Amino acid sequence: MDPEEKTLQSSNNTTVEAGTAEYQDCLGCRLVGTGTLVGVSGYLLTQRALVDAGRVAHRRSLAGLAVISGTLGIYRWFM
Repeated sequence: MDPEEKTLQSSNNTTVEAGTAEYQDCLGCRLVGTGTLVGVSGYLLTQRALVDAGRVAHRRSLAGLAVISGTLGIYRWFM
């Protein structure tokens, strides 16, 4: 098979020629990815609330990871 003739087939049986179109996720894939990352963010914020106030570095690291996870979740929805 010639490299220019290679095609990609997605799970919904649509065929896209390699290099000619941008891959688009299905709605279910975006929902699961976004929900997982936002859920992890919420879990980290909940765990942060349980950490003693004296452990400032631990609380900040959990908050930072929660912000990163939430931001990635939002990014995942729109990309």
